Amino acid sequence: VNRNCEIESYLQFSYWQEPTHIDKEVHIMVPPHKLAHFYEIVSDYKMFPRLQIRNVQELINNTMSQNQSQKFDFNSYHALEKIYDNLDELAKRYPGQVQVIVGGRSYEGREIKGVKVSISNETRPGIFIEGGIHAREWISPATVMYILHQLLFSNDTNVRHVADNHNWFIFPIFNPDGYVYSFTKDRLWTKNRKPSNSFCIGSNLNRNWNFQWNAYDINYDPCSEIYPGSQAFSETETESMSLYMRSNHFYMYISFHSYGQQLLYPCSYLSIPHYYQINSIAIKALKKIYNTQYKTGCISKFQELSGLSINYVANVVRTPIVYLYALDDKSEYSFLLPPKQIIPTGKNTFDFFIAIYIMWKLTVLSTIVIIITAQKATYDNYKVFRITPTTQKHITLLRELTKFHDRFIFWETPVLVNVTLNLMVVPNYLPQFYEVITQIGVPYYINIENVQTLIDQTMPRYKSTFDFKSYHSLEIIYNNMDDLAKQYPNKVKIIVGGKTYEKRQIKGVQVSFKPNNPGIFLEGGIHAREWISPATVMYILHQLLVSNNSDIRNLADSHDWYIFPLFNPDGYVYTHKMDRLWRKNRKPQNLFCIGTDLNRNWNYKWNTTGVSKNPCFNSYPGSKPFSEIETKSMSKYIQSISNKFYAYISFHSFKQLLMFPYGHTKIHLDNYDELYAIGLKAIAALKKKYGTEYRIGNIAETICKELIIMWKLLIFCTIVGLVVAEQATFNNYKVIRFNATPRQTKLFYELTKNHDGFSYWVAPFANKQAELMIAPHKLPEFYKMMKQMQIPYTVFIENVQALINRAAPANASSTFDFKNYHRLNVINKNLDDLAKQYPKIVQTVVGGNTYEGRLIKGVKVSFKANNPGVFIEGGIHAREWISTATVMYILHQLLKSDNPEIRALAESNDWYIFPSFNPDGYEYTHTKNRLWRKTRKQYNLCYGSDPNRNWGYKWNTGGSSNSPCSETYAGNAPFSEIETKTMSKYIDSISHLFYAYIAFHSYSQLLLIPYGHTTAHLDNYDDLYDIGMKSATALKKKYGTHYTVGNVAETIYVASGGSMDWVKGTYDTPITYTYELRDTGHYGFLLPADQIIPTGEEIMDSLVTMFKEAKKRGYPRKTRKIEAN
Repeated sequence: VNRNCEIESYLQFSYWQEPTHIDKEVHIMVPPHKLAHFYEIVSDYKMFPRLQIRNVQELINNTMSQNQSQKFDFNSYHALEKIYDNLDELAKRYPGQVQVIVGGRSYEGREIKGVKVSISNETRPGIFIEGGIHAREWISPATVMYILHQLLFSNDTNVRHVADNHNWFIFPIFNPDGYVYSFTKDRLWTKNRKPSNSFCIGSNLNRNWNFQWNAYDINYDPCSEIYPGSQAFSETETESMSLYMRSNHFYMYISFHSYGQQLLYPCSYLSIPHYYQINSIAIKALKKIYNTQYKTGCISKFQELSGLSINYVANVVRTPIVYLYALDDKSEYSFLLPPKQIIPTGKNTFDFFIAIYIMWKLTVLSTIVIIITAQKATYDNYKVFRITPTTQKHITLLRELTKFHDRFIFWETPVLVNVTLNLMVVPNYLPQFYEVITQIGVPYYINIENVQTLIDQTMPRYKSTFDFKSYHSLEIIYNNMDDLAKQYPNKVKIIVGGKTYEKRQIKGVQVSFKPNNPGIFLEGGIHAREWISPATVMYILHQLLVSNNSDIRNLADSHDWYIFPLFNPDGYVYTHKMDRLWRKNRKPQNLFCIGTDLNRNWNYKWNTTGVSKNPCFNSYPGSKPFSEIETKSMSKYIQSISNKFYAYISFHSFKQLLMFPYGHTKIHLDNYDELYAIGLKAIAALKKKYGTEYRIGNIAETICKELIIMWKLLIFCTIVGLVVAEQATFNNYKVIRFNATPRQTKLFYELTKNHDGFSYWVAPFANKQAELMIAPHKLPEFYKMMKQMQIPYTVFIENVQALINRAAPANASSTFDFKNYHRLNVINKNLDDLAKQYPKIVQTVVGGNTYEGRLIKGVKVSFKANNPGVFIEGGIHAREWISTATVMYILHQLLKSDNPEIRALAESNDWYIFPSFNPDGYEYTHTKNRLWRKTRKQYNLCYGSDPNRNWGYKWNTGGSSNSPCSETYAGNAPFSEIETKTMSKYIDSISHLFYAYIAFHSYSQLLLIPYGHTTAHLDNYDDLYDIGMKSATALKKKYGTHYTVGNVAETIYVASGGSMDWVKGTYDTPITYTYELRDTGHYGFLLPADQIIPTGEEIMDSLVTMFKEAKKRGYPRKTRKIEAN
């Protein structure tokens, strides 16, 4: 292999298949004048070449069409212009199904043109097809065009099923400039056409993608055919197409290349069990039909390549099914496949694709498609608690909880004492709920164990006919009213009372059996989620028309009826499509909050009680009375017929109450006594059939009369609940990655400030990548917001809980190792064990203590007297388990490694090592909430400060929050947390003994230099940067892990009040770094335990280099304390 590489570089031969593995065939093109020299060299190296293609030009001539048709066909290879014209023609021919799209642009200004094909439904899952990224591989765009035509024209049942049930993103040519050049100048050109220097043109576009760029087949020669560019996404083609990909949704990605007859997939997918089996079965089927032998496997099995489009799509875009399809043939024609092979290649490729799809569908595709296309709000493990406040203090404290409306979702507003409330709690806030409810001291019990289970039971079966066995969609309800109007033309008339924000009609019926009847108005569905309301109104309508009961007939025939099953059609549709528990209408109030409570928007005693001024709340009454088109238009209709009805009945759920006016006062106004007497008889009649108990009264007083049920039982449930309080769960929570502009950054700050359903893993700063975890019930709102703001995004983690489960300790081992993450007691015991094992070297030290009374324990490691010191900090952010594990790995290596460089590093320094600066938080991540970040000190109803924003240097000057509920809450003063206060005193006491301070965090693969409050390059920045760059290079050698080096504020975001900055700014400690460990977001904070050792190994490599380079520059130097900042 090495000799082959020398041949290419020395003789400037051109490889068609490169030397990568022993016993793997290599294809090399040799110019005529170099043949003699070539044979001489291979003879010297004892290699035995076989002539494969005698005259390349002959094959080139065969691929160039002599009598090319004016029309597009599959008998010739076509120029770019003709391919693009055909895409335009297809869009004109199928205007409702084919849309021309421009995904990006080329260096020479050409469009990268494709089509989106949506045959039956825009909401179908997506498949992305890429062709022509290498210019000379003409069979690739030809095959992609063949597939496109088959999707549109084929009558085959399987093809129609696949075609009609997907959205297709099809780009025949990713490299238009190169493709044109291969047609007009050089048939074997492969790269794009951007000059790299004065002599060399082009980069290999399939080595330029920003995942493991230039990591394996490393190449810095701009004249080479595999030159990956000067940096990832240096080429406009790849950069622009990557943005397009990230802004669209697809679950399958296929990249077509030639040649080799291989079906390859990313090696990161080796752990997915179905890949190899499915491919093998499909390959066997293809061989049986066409006698074509394909090979399959992870791509590095065939060739170590980096910067590929498929690896980027798999690992950054996070597409579940990804393939690189190397087309016919194996070597007879290679890149120069004759045009007569286009149709056979297209046919067997397309058949193979259909076979692959069917195999995926039979196994796991349905699951993946559901995950990828699911944008509905889900409520797995959301619980509903019944709470009965018995004092005004309870009410006051519960109203404080309503401020956290995305954590604690009240189904009724807490207003009155002794009124039972239903409170839905988001699963990751269950531990906080149990703590807070105990503090409030209000009795509660679990009323609904899992909200999603009940939702699933109520979801309609979507039949096309109306009945009373299911809840129905708006369309079916409206169709049924139309059918009734046709069936009873003299009795039933369709009426449109109003319209909605989303332009739907508020449709009803007037039912009249004879003239001059008095009227009754029935209203349903003003709150979208109360499905029983419109269903009941529809039942009443049907009974009025079809019942033979004499009482009902008398009631029906003696009145005119104005019946509106749904006052809130937009909201009702939304509950069916997106969020089953949606209540309001759908008019946006601002960028983040949608909807008004239509039953708080009417112009009588508007906004006087039982409402919220926060537009995100369920009880928001709108900006003014009748601000909503639904209430405004319906009020006009009601006013126009107000002289025709004497009764108005509104249906809601739930509670089993029969109420009459008013809601703003308990005073018995108007005809209260008559209404009460009538109501008593009505509820007595209601009880007869099923024994259902209703209570009666005016709205304000009826709700107040709810009794406290089983008081002692409730108190008991409170106590039991605290004992069995569950861990936070994150089922179906997703992590989204996106970039924000400065304006968007400001808006997203507002999002984090006011919304608990969103939690940043990487905070949004201008033009930098952010990562945001979203609660499942907030997903529809998020998707809509991103669409409005036109921000491309990627779903980076599909289900946070799945990663938590993978990273969780298997069996809470009592013995310490590096195969698992361990609890605090196991870590501390290991520190004690090491002190016993190395009594002359290791000494346990207690640097501080915690709010909950734990020790902040560490060790001092000293091999000889008078060594300079190094301080290592880990675990200041509780959820960053890899930080604590890595610090423990460093400690063990310093004591046990036989590597001479590590031994020299260990024995030439004293070490002050603290694996966990935040023990309370770390324990809480193991017992309650895996993603907890802060300390555990209580601030009113919220817990914890960010201990890495609480140090007394430039405290709270940027990148922190004043809200105690925020994850970046800086505390109410510098060193307000006992953890930072006690550790700062310990550090101060030994500050003259160490010259280096290294803090470990996760994630992002960064090596950061002070400071976090400014981008200015202060103090010894240049030295630290140079040392950091060399350290990052050393770190990369073992596993190819790339770290970025830079100042905190410049590299990630402004963050003041950090420990590293305090040490640097207070003591001028010369060597100060913060590592943000693996990874770059694939797992985020939830790095699996099998990465502890690889992370530790590469960190040790970097530390060895770091301190070597520091020594070269004259460190250690004495520190000095800076008195005031």
